[in-house]
Amino acid sequence: MKTGTILLGGIGSTKTPKIKSIEMYGKRWVDSYGNTYHNTKVYVDDKLVGITPTQYGYGDQYTQSGFALLKSKGYFKRTKPEDLGWRAMEKKKIKFIKKARDVKRKRDLENPNFM
Repeated sequence: MKTGTILLGGIGSTKTPKIKSIEMYGKRWVDSYGNTYHNTKVYVDDKLVGITPTQYGYGDQYTQSGFALLKSKGYFKRTKPEDLGWRAMEKKKIKFIKKARDVKRKRDLENPNFM
């Protein structure tokens, strides 16, 4: 390395850009026994972060799965999982959008292109 060279975002850099928005789109499916399953597509600043695997959970559980995905991808490193949610997003001044859709078929739940 030459003298006077400045490394930007080098090894050990922990500074991440401020998050402006988080969007979570959940799909829910109820099996013949009444058990509810869901998965979630998660976007940060209009970029797809990932899709959670299909898992058991009803109601707004898809948002908790979405926040768990964000933590696993390195977002909110210093935040406890129980402190994540729409109130935390409001406090951090992050625009938070969540929408869920109930689907009739299991294959629609598992199809990532079907939203």
